[in-house]
Amino acid sequence: MHKAIVPKYLQEFRCDGQKCPDNCCEGTWTIFVDEPHYKRVKRVTDTEIKPIIDQYYKRNRSNPTKESFGKLLQDKQKNSCAFLTEDKLCRLQAKLGPEYLCNVCMLYPRRTNFIKGLPIERSLSLSCPLAAELVLLNEAGLEFEETTLDLHGRDFFTKRIDLDAVNAKRQDLAYFMELRAFSVQIIKTRDLELWKRLVILGMFYNKVQEYLDANEAEKIPEEIERYTRMIVQGMFNELLDEIPVESVLQMKLSKEIIEHKVFSGSNEGFSKAFWNFLQGIGFDLKDTDEENATRYQEAYQQWYQPFMQSREYILENYLVNYAFSRMFPLTEEDSPLSSYAMLIVHFAMIKMLLIGNAAFHKEAFTESHIIEILQKFVKAVEHNPKFVDFIYKQLKKNDFLSMAHMAILIRN
Repeated sequence: MHKAIVPKYLQEFRCDGQKCPDNCCEGTWTIFVDEPHYKRVKRVTDTEIKPIIDQYYKRNRSNPTKESFGKLLQDKQKNSCAFLTEDKLCRLQAKLGPEYLCNVCMLYPRRTNFIKGLPIERSLSLSCPLAAELVLLNEAGLEFEETTLDLHGRDFFTKRIDLDAVNAKRQDLAYFMELRAFSVQIIKTRDLELWKRLVILGMFYNKVQEYLDANEAEKIPEEIERYTRMIVQGMFNELLDEIPVESVLQMKLSKEIIEHKVFSGSNEGFSKAFWNFLQGIGFDLKDTDEENATRYQEAYQQWYQPFMQSREYILENYLVNYAFSRMFPLTEEDSPLSSYAMLIVHFAMIKMLLIGNAAFHKEAFTESHIIEILQKFVKAVEHNPKFVDFIYKQLKKNDFLSMAHMAILIRN
């Protein structure tokens, strides 16, 4: 048994392929198989299962590792895993037991992170519809607990981090746990609107970056205390209210996405959500960014804001889960400020999609639409990260990753 820190929702999750609206066993992607389970499956002699194994379990000849020793090919005619039965269950597991499942199939959508010297961490990926619903609709917010986990010999980790080994590059990592805990604390401060929480978080990491550039990482704990006091005393409110309401930047990004076709290759649900967004705000490539921005702002005020003002906890839960499961601010390797910028790229793209889809569906817009859009977005990003990478690079190229520009992007 291993000491672990997990969100409390973890014990409630149950995989149910028969009820899942986006079954992970369906699709045409290839699943990598870890070496122990590849060899175990290849020794199977069952006359019903062995022919399927021989046809669809293959060695990975392209830079194999222990975790990608083999691969499970999908049945392209069925557009699903060859072991998926008509009633949406796994024939391999039913016939031989769960110990024959590879690590990916056994553990998904669970994400397990290993930090040397600390308890392991496990959470859920929101690319799973059932996980997304469970996590995002928790109105009370996400809470964490210490527990123990039996890994059953499956040391399959989404991330492995040795903080001592990377401290030379990232001085802030000496305070990794404190930084992440404070980040989650800010995101969960419901006395403030969500956009204000995120701007404060950015101001904090801007200051942290200044300390790192000056080789003064030891000042980080004092800065955490200072920001905590200022938040409690409400010292940010007037400053934040001065941030202008502008939507031109979102329209510039939308135009770049269309012209570069960066969503091509993404899942069908995500592409649909993007086109619904464009149709919902009446986006027209022939119009100026300002004209499109005016309609975007109208969609926000008429359809998004009235619906979401009592449901900000949904996006809060997304952000808290992101921070924990992706080990924020270790999301990007070069700096905590770039990790923050990537967090904002995710948030801004999701909010943009929701605003357009709220206007597209109008009175029919529901929480189910929000869950579906978020799930499709996360699935698209996990399977095809070039989408957010493109947005990040475009913002960086145009010098839009300054705190002033990101504050505008967050508010709108």
